[in-house]
Amino acid sequence: MSPIIEGDYPELIKTVVAQNSEEEGLSKSRLPDFTDEEKAMMKGSYDFVALNYYTSYQCTPGGDWSSKISSFYRDIKVDCSQPDDWEPGSGWLRYTPWGMQKILNYIKDRYGNPPVIITENGYSDGGELKDEARVKYHRSYLDYLLNAVLDDKCNVFGYTAWSFLDDFEWSAGYLAKFGLMHVDFNDDARPRTRKYSSYIYEHIIATRQIDWDYNPDFPPTNDAGVVGS
Repeated sequence: MSPIIEGDYPELIKTVVAQNSEEEGLSKSRLPDFTDEEKAMMKGSYDFVALNYYTSYQCTPGGDWSSKISSFYRDIKVDCSQPDDWEPGSGWLRYTPWGMQKILNYIKDRYGNPPVIITENGYSDGGELKDEARVKYHRSYLDYLLNAVLDDKCNVFGYTAWSFLDDFEWSAGYLAKFGLMHVDFNDDARPRTRKYSSYIYEHIIATRQIDWDYNPDFPPTNDAGVVGS
């Protein structure tokens, strides 16, 4: 984020990548230098910060120094892990709603509180229609997001749940289900059915509050739940 907000990379990043590049046998740093004209053009060129947040990690000094192959983890010089006592979610995702508040405060303190929209935040499961774990996830993460906005004055102006529909998720393909709507990928018509979480999320939007006691009947008595195909 530093180039578009401050006009250049932090000195620490430039130093570390330059040192790693030299050890890797490269003639110059892998991190490009910006001209003064480019720095001036980039500085303050953003309209808002788009943040995707799902989970958190604990990081300690380290990194893989056994090889001289360039990598993101070699450059950041830390080892990242998630303690066993952090509540499991699914796959790589552990349940860390407090991390939402922490990263928003970091952005506020580090970059002068720019306007932020949460462009991705969500939970994957096996595709259950009564997806109570997803409900807990969104309620908790939104709760900490509100703490960041109301208590810490973080400049967040929007939130987007990931995702509206089950979709294709990188190396997990169609196995990781992030949607508020279930998609039957075994049917050529791809019918879509509302999950329990969609009703909770709809209630949050309609009432503009997180009601922890709102637990509607599911499936609804007068709603078959099929929203399209």
